[in-house]
Amino acid sequence: VEPLIEGDNLVSATASDSAFNETVDTLTITYDSFTAADLTGDWSFVGSGFEPSETTSWTSHGTLRFDDDGDISSDIPFTGTYSTDPTGVDSEEISGQLTFNDDGALSGSALYQGETLTIVDGRMDDNLSMLTLATDRELLTAVRQGSGFAQSDLTGKWYAYSVSTLAEHAGGDGLGSLVFDATGKIASGSINYTFSGPSVTFRGKPSGTGALSADGALTGTLTLTQSKTLGISGPYSGRMSTRKDLAILAFTGSDDLGDDDAMSSLLILVREGGKFATGDLNGHWRLEGVLNNRADGVVHSGYVKVLSGKVAGGELDGAPLATGSKLAL
Repeated sequence: VEPLIEGDNLVSATASDSAFNETVDTLTITYDSFTAADLTGDWSFVGSGFEPSETTSWTSHGTLRFDDDGDISSDIPFTGTYSTDPTGVDSEEISGQLTFNDDGALSGSALYQGETLTIVDGRMDDNLSMLTLATDRELLTAVRQGSGFAQSDLTGKWYAYSVSTLAEHAGGDGLGSLVFDATGKIASGSINYTFSGPSVTFRGKPSGTGALSADGALTGTLTLTQSKTLGISGPYSGRMSTRKDLAILAFTGSDDLGDDDAMSSLLILVREGGKFATGDLNGHWRLEGVLNNRADGVVHSGYVKVLSGKVAGGELDGAPLATGSKLAL
């Protein structure tokens, strides 16, 4: 099938084989249909946020509980907790409501410390196990809480993707991996960070521990060592998804010079495994991201359409994405 896509419409599509050759015009792309019941239950989140007026940034974590009132046309209320303390000892209550839009997107508001925050965009995955929510200054990634987890579910290699800030430097990202042994010890791996403003590269060799509780909660310590004189260490907390192939962590580390807030990092861990092909990328993907630093920041949202391993369309923050870029697995 060779489609011509403009915006959210499939303008034309041609398919052919020995018995079929037809052109179909003006087909409309349909979106997954979600209901309030799909959100019902308890979720855990980690976040990455910034406040330019105070030149501060942070990582957060907490919980959300959604109540289903049975009416998809109305707001879906939630309550929960929110904390920027990596140990979770110091937390505050939050509340709010979300609404599903026609295209499956979420929007709404949250009340935290007497301030109303606007949730400008949000998405849930097809498996109803992962959720992203974006305000104008923070991006939250949430996974549904579950049960029946064991420490052995953490064992193995996990690919790590991170949004971070480092001391006085601007925001950056990190890529690498963590390998947990059967006891929860971080046995090997590496996470390489690149920060801008001024440019700094931090190549961390990880060590530490991880404990997975029966409800999927993750706690532990992480040390990232670049050299004998440069290292960052601190606690983290997070949650494993019910599919046991993804985990989210919020980490705050101090350095060897005594800076207690040397690094704030949101980490998403994806378990190694599975067989993939470039064709698995085909389709309509939502994009949510955050550029996080202490002096400025922006939350991004948009979508990308992939066909035959190439970007066939999309937009980010309302601007069209360049087409033709090749993607491969």
